[in-house]
Amino acid sequence: MRGESMVESAAIASEQPIPEWVDRLSWFHARIRQALDAGVGEVLQYAVDAVATVLDADQASLHVFEPSVRDVRRSVVGGPQPGLFRERPYEGHINGPSGMAFAHDSAVIVDPHVLTEHDRTMIGSMLVAPIPLRAGTTATIAVVNGSGSRTFAKSDVTTMSIVAHELGMLIDSHERLAAEKSQRRLAESLREVTSSMVSSLDFTAVLGALLNGLEPMMQFTAASVLLREGEMMRVMAAHGIEDATEIQKSYFKVASHPILKEVVETQGHVVVHGLTADQAPVYAGIGNIEHFIAMPLVSRNRVIGVLTVSRSRGEPFDLEELIVLDAFSVQGAVAIQNARLFQSTQESLAKTETLYQTAQALIAFDSLTEMLQTVVDGAARSIPARQVSLQTVSLRERRIIHFVRGGEDRNGIASVNFEELWDGLGGWVLRNKEPVISNADDDERREGALARKRARNARLGSRMVVPVRFRGKLFGVMQAAKMRGEPDFDRRDLELLGAMANQAAMAVENARLFDEVQRLANTDELTGLSNRRDLFDRGQRELDRSVRSEQAVCALMLDIDSFKAVNDTHGHSIGDEVLREIAVRIQGAVRDVDIVGRYGGEEFAVVLPETELDIAVVVAERVRHAISNRPFDTGAGSLDIQASLGVAQADKRGGETIGHLLDRADT
Repeated sequence: MRGESMVESAAIASEQPIPEWVDRLSWFHARIRQALDAGVGEVLQYAVDAVATVLDADQASLHVFEPSVRDVRRSVVGGPQPGLFRERPYEGHINGPSGMAFAHDSAVIVDPHVLTEHDRTMIGSMLVAPIPLRAGTTATIAVVNGSGSRTFAKSDVTTMSIVAHELGMLIDSHERLAAEKSQRRLAESLREVTSSMVSSLDFTAVLGALLNGLEPMMQFTAASVLLREGEMMRVMAAHGIEDATEIQKSYFKVASHPILKEVVETQGHVVVHGLTADQAPVYAGIGNIEHFIAMPLVSRNRVIGVLTVSRSRGEPFDLEELIVLDAFSVQGAVAIQNARLFQSTQESLAKTETLYQTAQALIAFDSLTEMLQTVVDGAARSIPARQVSLQTVSLRERRIIHFVRGGEDRNGIASVNFEELWDGLGGWVLRNKEPVISNADDDERREGALARKRARNARLGSRMVVPVRFRGKLFGVMQAAKMRGEPDFDRRDLELLGAMANQAAMAVENARLFDEVQRLANTDELTGLSNRRDLFDRGQRELDRSVRSEQAVCALMLDIDSFKAVNDTHGHSIGDEVLREIAVRIQGAVRDVDIVGRYGGEEFAVVLPETELDIAVVVAERVRHAISNRPFDTGAGSLDIQASLGVAQADKRGGETIGHLLDRADT
């Protein structure tokens, strides 16, 4: 019986009519399946058109909202009369039919009172349902019939509720697929970019790979990478910016640029929409920039730079693009820091090599000026400075001895005298014997008012000055300068300049020692005059020159009378006093260009360039008079000293040696 009853019940059920909404949904599913392989936009358009057909509506529309930013993210309209219910902003939807559906959390036939006056004249009936989506996003599906068309019934509400649920699953499914594709594409792009960046430790190549990899991932008008140098940011790479090369020379003070300041202080990104031409920073690009993102490049919990993208028209940057930019900034920061470490190592090696090469080059030069120029040029190559200069000075005489310039802007280094140097930072270092850094923003009180004015007029920025000294001997100062707007020097720059100054100090000391050795080798120890070897060398050169220039040259020979008696009577120390005083009196009686030397024992010689014989006789008499006219004050008392002099003129035809000329003068 029970079996018969069940069969009978089934038979009765099969004879009951299938609800109309079931047929509608079956048709709807069949239509949607035809478009499942298409993109989300095409699928939604297909679905909206199908909803209009299923519910026999003049128009169907689907809207996806982003409540967090109060924006309509996507709108799809279909049906035979798509213009019945006009598009409106986010608030128009939320305060209207969509808001009703959200409030009831179910499909509802819209109360005409929530429609605008224009809508009431166009719309006869409207049905709207919320579409359940993932958290953070809301959506509605609505169908509309114009005035005069059929009115939606309760059965339509049931159909609409099920359709909305199906659409929710459809949208979520396609967006998950789209997100997965986007993530795969992002991961693949990041792998390629990371591989490209990691494979090169060249700084420029890393920055280029970062921007090149970003291009296929998101639409932008311009992009740039700024890197931090102290309190400044500098554009190091740019795409889509006119005059990018010129912009890359520019520095931006973080504290003076609100966007950069916010990124550095918060270590978070900054998104700006609706920029006007005068609001857009120069590193965002030139033109009608409307949308802009600045993403921090963070390494070891410190902002090392900023990655920026801008868009001149179209939709604002969305969340997906923000995620892409964030991923690129993370990978980029790592690659940039690695490249920086490599570059820093290379720079340290280069600086060491520069110091070595400078030391080697100093050996090859005989001229102190050439040596100092080599040091200055080496410093200009190694230190990020526009101007490098070196001044050696005589503090006793208050004068500058050497003034050497170097660097890209060497011609902009103004010449100064000792007093002007003394008034500036160079003078402070000479007085205090300490190195100093003066930054562009410092109110520099270590120099005088005129020196500060010169620095302002020259638009100098950060400056460094170090003493040039060796083993306690101060020879001068070495200076380096940047222009205003460029990053300040740091302690490493000061140390390198100090190392180069030490090279210069050693060169000066070596030159001084060489001159001293030369002087000692060529000087008679007792009298300070040229010794016999130097007398003959210089005398012969003058003799040869006189032949070439066809000028006369004469020589004097002087012999102290009875000098042996002075030594025998008063001792050799008194004799030495006499010889020293003789040397002084001879030098006082001749010109600076005349060559005075000790020939040997009590004999002295004088070579007179460009002097005829009659003039030489007058000079000889003047020398004799200088010696015999006044007694010599010695430790043994006052002594009268007499001298005999001989004069000879060189043969103008040449062929004579200085030795022969002096022999003739001695006869």
